[in-house]
Amino acid sequence: IKDAYDYGKLDDARLNKSVEKSNMLIQKMSSTIDDFRNFFSSDKESAVFSIQDSIEEVLNILDGSLKKHNITVNRDYKDICNIDCFANEYSQVLLNIFNNARDALVEMNTESPSIDVKIVNSEGNCLLSIGDNAGGIPTDMIDRISEPYFTTKIQNDGTGIGLYMSKTIIEDHMNGKLTVHNGENGAIFEVSIKSAN
Repeated sequence: IKDAYDYGKLDDARLNKSVEKSNMLIQKMSSTIDDFRNFFSSDKESAVFSIQDSIEEVLNILDGSLKKHNITVNRDYKDICNIDCFANEYSQVLLNIFNNARDALVEMNTESPSIDVKIVNSEGNCLLSIGDNAGGIPTDMIDRISEPYFTTKIQNDGTGIGLYMSKTIIEDHMNGKLTVHNGENGAIFEVSIKSAN
């Protein structure tokens, strides 16, 4: 906003769009704080929501960062998938996986960096797949990445708590499954939760 103002390019439309996006980010941060405060609460209420909506919400939050690093997101939503669980916690898992993919692409200085997102309704389960083309996770680390405090990131850049918490959310709180394997071009995370369709 300041740069646009300095160069005389700040109009009402640009200002309103910036304010709207800022408010959305602040609301998301506020709900994230609530999520962590209530993380171990047993009286949370689940609700039916669309996986696609959660993905788009998270990608909207990360939009500026992905564009900054020229990362393309390829969407393949084969099926409309609804699940009955905790929407904010599910979004936190997605945010963590997308952040890790972005960080890997940047760290590896990947040419034509991209993230592939697929949704399939398979045998009564909503299967979400998020893969990148950053080359994959070293085989000696792939079985350990969801351990508490284990991180593949440079010292001081990661706590190792992200994937551990993500696995806990999906498997212990939502009776789902979170797995990772290396594909042809990079790491692929899969989140499977019983469909509410």
